[in-house]
Amino acid sequence: MYTAAAFLIGSAVAFIFTVPASLLIVLLCLGIVVLFGCIWFRKWVVLPFILVISAMCFGWLHGEAQTSVNEYAGVLSKPTEFEGRVVEAPDVRADKIVLTILPDGHRQKIVAWLAPTDEYTYGDRVWFVGRLQAPAVFETFNYKAYLAAQGVTAVSFRPRLVVLAQASAWHPITWILKVKEYAQNQIRARVGNKQSGVVIAMLIGGKAGLSQELQDQFAAAGLSHILVVSGFNISLLVGLVIAASFYIGKKAAFVLGVILLIFFYFLTGGGASIMRAVWMGLLLLITLQVGRLYTALPALLTVAACMVYANPLVLAYDASFQLSFAATAGILYGAPLLEHLTEKLPNPFSIKSIFLITCLANFSVLPIVLFHFGGASIIAPITNIIVLPFVPLLMLLGACAVIPGVGFGFGWLASGLVDMLVWFVSRVSGISFSQVHIEMSLPESFLLGLAVLVSFFLLRLLAYSRLEAEKFLLAESTSAKIAE
Repeated sequence: MYTAAAFLIGSAVAFIFTVPASLLIVLLCLGIVVLFGCIWFRKWVVLPFILVISAMCFGWLHGEAQTSVNEYAGVLSKPTEFEGRVVEAPDVRADKIVLTILPDGHRQKIVAWLAPTDEYTYGDRVWFVGRLQAPAVFETFNYKAYLAAQGVTAVSFRPRLVVLAQASAWHPITWILKVKEYAQNQIRARVGNKQSGVVIAMLIGGKAGLSQELQDQFAAAGLSHILVVSGFNISLLVGLVIAASFYIGKKAAFVLGVILLIFFYFLTGGGASIMRAVWMGLLLLITLQVGRLYTALPALLTVAACMVYANPLVLAYDASFQLSFAATAGILYGAPLLEHLTEKLPNPFSIKSIFLITCLANFSVLPIVLFHFGGASIIAPITNIIVLPFVPLLMLLGACAVIPGVGFGFGWLASGLVDMLVWFVSRVSGISFSQVHIEMSLPESFLLGLAVLVSFFLLRLLAYSRLEAEKFLLAESTSAKIAE
């Protein structure tokens, strides 16, 4: 766990401070030499410290190696031609189609904006003719950084594309995308065009059916997280697999779980939150298969380190990655401590648990939210207590709306529930004090992040001091009874 955390810290520091690569290589090599020396002479005391320092140096070196590379720097703003492949499902919008293309012989992708009348599918091989440009940096949104976190370093507006070969109809991802399209069409037909956007966003991801006004209202109400596919969906899948293991056996359930998680990952588009949840779900299935204890926080740090190793830019530029991992880490670390400190308080209908988890999640992501968005919801704990108990029911009704024959009845119920949800969100988001607006620079948000970490450390000390006091009182009462 500490090695993964050190690697993440080193990768993060690489985007803030620049250190000569030669120095980092020397430190890394020195750490490796000392590491082998510790193993050879069996000096285990300093071994964890050497591992942590080496991991931090490696993360720093790996992060710096990825920060300034652009494979298309030599052809920007110049006419260019190449052959490539469509590597993501086309993003079809009302006024355009956005394609992500990987040119042959390259590792970095490009984004092409095309006319809405064009038709393309995932896996198509295309011939590109046009000009590449560096992504723009707007006053309120760093589009260049946003694309860089996705491995995209160039964009093109209205190029000419020729489809050389269509995607194979038997490709597994093609079938998954067809299933996704079928599910979306069924939900739109049975839930209603106006309400279906909320259901689709909750079940399989994507906000194409949601207006910007509605998204802003959910954010102001502190409920935008329910419009994102994340760990809750994965936990339902893993729960079903664990239940099925009692009937089909552990090995068959493990295979089924892996297939379902991979299928769901591609079905939802594979964002940062869903990737984190899928990897943690896979780790849980593996630990259940081998009979080992699953510890969530080390697993989370391991998954984060693997994702940052694959693409260090997500750590600095992907707000979704930052929010997902910060919120999850805060809940995993802080929830047991707060539950222990408040164990004597009543918890009817899990109201206390929902309140504590919401507060932890919002507190953990506060520096990130203020840095990226300049504001945060202060009514989130209350709105989540009211809304979250109905989210599983809405997801179940939305999923059942896809079933042929009986889907219209479930769709009608889901439509009514969405109407009530949207009405509630529109009312609470209009409250004047629903949001606090504070814009923070990177150094200020970094200091606030350190304050959040210190707060969690103090919370741990408080919980453990209370635990020790309870142990002392228990021992004292036991001694008194023995004396009697």
